[in-house]
Parts: sequence; C-alpha cells; structure tokens
Amino acid sequence: MNVMLDQIISTEVSAAVHALFEGRSSGKTIWIENGQPSDLDASFAAFAGMDGVFFRTTLPLLDRNVFGPIRQLLQETREIWSQWAWVEQDYFREVNGLFPGTYEGKQSVFHVSYSWSELRLNRDIQWGFRLMHFAALVLKELAQHKPVVIAIHDVQHTDRLSLQTLYHLLHNLKAEGIVLILQKGQYDNGGRPVTSDTGQSIEKLLGVIADALKPLRLIGSKTAPVAAAPLPLEGEAPSDHIRAMVDSLFAGNWDAEQIKKKLDSVMMVYNLDNTLTLGDAVLACMPELSPEDERAIRFHVWRKKGVALAFMEMYPEAIHAFTLMHDYAGNMADRTKAYHLLALCYGKRVGRWDIAKQFLHEGLRLTEGRSDFDTVYERCWLYNFLAYVTYLHDRDIPLALDYANSAYEGIKPFSHMTKGNVMEELEDPKLPLRLFYNLSINISYLHYFAKDYDAAKDLWQNTVGESVKEIPDIYKKEFFYFDGNILNRRGEYEDALVAYERTYDICMAHADSFNAEIALRPLANTYFQMERFEDSLQWYERILNLKRETGDLRLTKTYQSIILCHLKLGNIEQAQSVFQEAQELLPPRFAELFVKGTLAAHAAEFLENGPYIINQSITQMII
Repeated sequence: MNVMLDQIISTEVSAAVHALFEGRSSGKTIWIENGQPSDLDASFAAFAGMDGVFFRTTLPLLDRNVFGPIRQLLQETREIWSQWAWVEQDYFREVNGLFPGTYEGKQSVFHVSYSWSELRLNRDIQWGFRLMHFAALVLKELAQHKPVVIAIHDVQHTDRLSLQTLYHLLHNLKAEGIVLILQKGQYDNGGRPVTSDTGQSIEKLLGVIADALKPLRLIGSKTAPVAAAPLPLEGEAPSDHIRAMVDSLFAGNWDAEQIKKKLDSVMMVYNLDNTLTLGDAVLACMPELSPEDERAIRFHVWRKKGVALAFMEMYPEAIHAFTLMHDYAGNMADRTKAYHLLALCYGKRVGRWDIAKQFLHEGLRLTEGRSDFDTVYERCWLYNFLAYVTYLHDRDIPLALDYANSAYEGIKPFSHMTKGNVMEELEDPKLPLRLFYNLSINISYLHYFAKDYDAAKDLWQNTVGESVKEIPDIYKKEFFYFDGNILNRRGEYEDALVAYERTYDICMAHADSFNAEIALRPLANTYFQMERFEDSLQWYERILNLKRETGDLRLTKTYQSIILCHLKLGNIEQAQSVFQEAQELLPPRFAELFVKGTLAAHAAEFLENGPYIINQSITQMII
C-alpha cells in the first residue's frame, strides 16, 4: 500500500469537486486505475452538507443489470426531474421503460422501437439509444440546477448501456457541471470457471470511453480486488439479474427450462456480459444428463453466447461459439440456423464474404429436398441472405433476384401459417409472414438497385404496402421512407415529398428524433432538386438542430447543404457566416470551391441526402 498515491487521489477528487462548486470549473472526469472505494470515503464524508447531487456506487459483477447505476441515479434524483413538464410531455415512453407503470395507460419505449436482430445479426437497439439519450438529457439538465458528482467504483462491472449513457452525456452532449469519477479494478471472476466471460470486451469499451473523455488519470496503490457486498434489491429483480441463478447453479440446483428462459431474458434486454457470465456458470455446473438433454442445453448456451460475442466484436470467439452451436444441433433446422449465423458473422462482421458464401451454399446443399417447416424456413433465410451477399459482393442483381425468388417459392406452401406478430422477432422467431415480408422488401430493393424503378414501385406499393397495413404506425416509417426514395428516382417529386413528410410525422408523433432527422435528409434534398431552395434551407436547418439535440456529431454534410442553399438564394453574407462557423469541419475541396466562388456548380457532390433505407447504425453509441 502506497499512502502517497492514495493521498494524491483524495486530493485531486476534492480539488475537482470544490472547483466545480465554486464556479472555477465546468466539470472534470477522473479515471482511477486500481484503488478501492475506501480510498475516497474521507473525501465524500467531507462533502456532506454541500448543496449538490452526489451519487456513489460500487458494482458487484453478479448484480450487473442494464442501466443499473443510471436507473439508481435517476431514482435518487426523481423528486427533482419528475417535476419538469418536458419529461412527461416528450419522454413518457422512456420513463415507462426505466420505471414501468409510472404513467399508466401510456406506452413504453419498448413498444415503439426496435431491438437487436439475430436474423440479421444487427446490434442497433433503438430503445437503448432512446433510454440513454433521455437519461443523459435529465442529467445534463440536472447539472444546470445543481453541481453533480458521480462516482462509480469497480466500473469494469458496469453494464455497457450505463457506460454508453455517460459517454453520450459528456462526449456527445457536452454536458457541463459534472465531476465524473470512474475507478477501475480487476474484473471479478469470483473463482468461477471462465470460458467466455473474460472481461476483454468491457475493457475495450472502457478504453474507448477513456480516450474520448480525456480524463485525469490516477493510479491507486491497492490492486487486490475486494469483493463488494451484493446490492440490495427493491421489489422484483430485473429480468437480467443473474445472481440468484448463478448461486443456485453452484449450489447444485438444475432446471434446464428455467436456465433457458433466464438466458433468453438476459439476452433479450441486450445484457451481453451477463449472457457470457451465466453461460459460463451453466457449462461449469452442468450435472450428469442424458446425451440428448446435454446436447440441447449446450446448443442453447453456445447460440446465445455466439450472438453476444458477435455484438461485442469478439469475432473469433463468436465464430467458435457458432461452430459449437452447429456441433450440438439436434436437427437439420438447427444446423441450418448455425450456418446462417456463421455466414452472417463472417460476412457482415468480418468482411469475409467468400467464406460467408461457402457456408450459405453448404447449408443449401444439405437442406435440398427437405420439406419440414422448420428446415425449409431456415433454408429460405439462407437464400435471402445469399441474395444480399450476391448483390453486395458480386453486384449480380439477376442472380440475387433468382435467390430471393427461390426463397419466396420455398416458403409459399406455408403461407397459411400467418399467426404471430411480424414485428416481434425475438418473441416470435419463426413466422412465415415475416419471411414473406422481408423477401418482398428485399426484392423491391434489388429492383431499385437495378434502377428498375417501375418494378420496385409496383412491388413496394402493392405487396409490401398490403403487408404493413395492419402493423403499428411507428413501424410504417420504413415503408413511407423507401416509397419516397422510389418516387424521387422516378422524378415524382411532389409524391416523394408527401412520403418523406409522412415518415417525419410518424417519427415526431412517437418522439423519435433520431429517425426524424434521417427522414428529413431526402426531404430537404428533394426540395433542392426542385429548386425550392427556401424550403430546402428550412429543412436542412431543422436537420442541424435535430443532430445537435441527439448528440450526432456528423455535421459536415449538413453545414455544406446549408451553405449551398444560401448561395442558391443569393444570401452571400449568410453563406459566409455559416462557412466561418463550420470551417474546421469542412473538407479542403469544399473550402477551395467556396473561396473561388464556383461551389454552387458542384452542389450534387456536397449536398446531404438520406440513405436508401431509414434504419441506420446509431453513431452516438459505441461498442
């Protein structure tokens, strides 16, 4: 133990807090490597009586749950922020997501936003961004009323969405009035056998956050971990809380169905780290079972682990997990699903499309002639992904259409099996209607990429349009957005504007600012194409405001578009003013053309437009 090191930590924390309270600082982030919570006991005792918000927590690994410390912090300050009118008015869905039942009779955020997808191995969870953005806005506003001091000990045991919230708060939203203290120790395996739960992914995430926040880095003297006491639970445990299950497993209890349900519920809410922790415990504590029962539980564990590892960007480990999932598959449908996941991981995540195609073709070869629903269903998803790979990798649109149509014909005998919720993949995973819906969409995309806009419009507006009539309005934004893109390419600009505006209106009606901003990009661009530059400028300025509101730091294209609109309108002084404001963001070629006075002739090169589909990666979140 080095008393001098510990004294430096105490001194720096005290100095940062006093500077904040005395108005000499706008905030600070302090990163303490090693050390223990007790190092700061005396400092926090000295803060007693200061008029601010002080939050301090130590996180045991087995009590990790999604938004755990953030929810705890919001709960402790709820008496303040619950009085703000904008919270209920604009964010009642998010409040109901974090604190169920707060606003009775109103939706939760989980009812109006997407989760992750195993079918596509997509990890963008829109509800996760909405919750972290709401929490960050509350904390930012709170810090404008009172100084805020947040200390998280054993931060290596924090769930990744809480870490995302702190990153979003300080890096994206540039919040001031906050002292953040993060103390990182050794990842606690508690003597448990470890197969996947090494802590490497959370270590990587913490490194990215530390680099972004540029904290004051300090080193504590105590490196030996001190086990934190279990956190007390108030009311029912969160669905992803695993302490009771892990303790029960190591006590010799075994209930295969309950274990599967728990793994499913943990992964459902995107608690990737707990999926690995629980999966390791299951494998370590497995009693002697019949070969079939052992195979079934191992298949389930490695399937969940593989998805979690892929989302953590631990791709070799994910591929290993999916390979074991294949080895433990008990039927052809499950083997085919494993081939699909291996192809997704190799292709979409590693960029080895050649290997992805090998798995897809092998899966199709093995399932040829099969007629049972489960196998045919998985086989058709192979065709669906092969169509995507063939277009993206080989740019062979006719062959991609052949593959998509093969899937369409393959699933047709099961078209009568329509019961289920097409929008709830995780709760209702095998649904022919979902495959029909996806195939119709993808075939429309392929016609669009082939510039056969007539065929794209016909399929999109008739087949896809019929499919979306019965789904909730919030999910119709994808339909109207792509409809607008087809109409734009056909030169039907007025109808395209209507489609984009409907997309925007749906987003705003559900307080979905992230997708509302995306919907406005082609709207503003279409007005520009129509030479309605005043309207275009209005919407590009709205885009800029929405990006700032949501912490999207990709402002270059938006500033370029605003400058171009001013030039087209003859607003030279305004264009010059915006140019000066955004000069550090603008690329050299843009600046050169602007200075020469020839920029307007190159508008198409620099004008911001939307993607071909509205569903995009959430750049405000990091892995």
